[in-house]
Amino acid sequence: MKSVRDNFIIRQATSTDVDGIAHVLLGKVTHYGFHDWFFPYQDEYPEDFHDWWWRYCRRLVLRPGLMTLVAEVPMTSEIVGMAMWSFEPQTNLLLAKYSYQPSGLER
Repeated sequence: MKSVRDNFIIRQATSTDVDGIAHVLLGKVTHYGFHDWFFPYQDEYPEDFHDWWWRYCRRLVLRPGLMTLVAEVPMTSEIVGMAMWSFEPQTNLLLAKYSYQPSGLER
């Protein structure tokens, strides 16, 4: 049996996706491993915990050199997953020809 959640598209995240990305991450990081150490009062201050993760997700979407991708269910526009792709910007002219530079569709 196949559900609607089995069919999704992958696309680059936009700033309007931050709420959905934060929702997906919060479901995975609450009381997981080191988050209990770094956020010991997440149950007492859930808004602060959520706000911290929302700001973190926003930085992921807006950060230069980092492409954030989302998996989205087309029928409902629900975000069900995310991934990140990063690259090192060109910093050394001697290594320039070996550095990855995003070029879109051009070759």
